[in-house]
Amino acid sequence: MTYLQKYEEQITQDVKALKTYVFTVERSRGTQALKDAEIAKAWKRLDEKVARVRAEYTDIRESRIAETKKLAVINFHKITNGDHTRVKAAGSNFSLDILSAPDAATQNVVLAKLADFIKLLTDTEKASFGKIIFQINDLLIDKAASKTALQAVIAEVKNVDNPHEATLAEAEALPEVIGLSYDTAKAEYEASLA
Repeated sequence: MTYLQKYEEQITQDVKALKTYVFTVERSRGTQALKDAEIAKAWKRLDEKVARVRAEYTDIRESRIAETKKLAVINFHKITNGDHTRVKAAGSNFSLDILSAPDAATQNVVLAKLADFIKLLTDTEKASFGKIIFQINDLLIDKAASKTALQAVIAEVKNVDNPHEATLAEAEALPEVIGLSYDTAKAEYEASLA
């Protein structure tokens, strides 16, 4: 049961309990003024209880959204030693190719091959490869002429799944206010007073 369901169920049960209590009060002996006062007290207790439940729910919802936003922005990938070793070896080979290229055009061809290679990497390997981009950038003969090719490499390195985005969308899609059963019952009660 999710926390949304838990709080919704709690409000629904409280509303049912109130309706049962109101039914009992209305069937009891006593003046109508006394019954109305007792029912008003019961509603006041329910109003306070629902306000607390809603506040609790809102706090949890907002903290989950904030926590998930942070995770989505960071999009942390745990890089293993194996990831680092494989990427370092590939980076060394591509660095040598770039270093041995006689001009910027040839370096751009190597960068294009590198971008294609990076597409084949896992997300953790791509995250590890980010460190090597700075070294590759330092080897470029004409940074301006190679900017587009390098941007393609960077785009591939940054092209990693972010599992937290779906979780964030789910958290943000949760209703801001819960307790429709309470709102309906409260509206009916207030309409009966008019």
